Amino acid sequence: MGRLYKRLITYYRKSITKEVNREHLIKTKLGLSDIEHFVISRFPEII
Repeated sequence: MGRLYKRLITYYRKSITKEVNREHLIKTKLGLSDIEHFVISRFPEII
């Protein structure tokens, strides 16, 4: 079970990193000034 959680945490961290790296593109295309990054998951909160 611990291996699954570690894998999920890795996936979530990678997805947040990708979104942060796309932030400039999102700001220029959509004209937004503030962007809040988050990940939606089907699993309960992992600490």
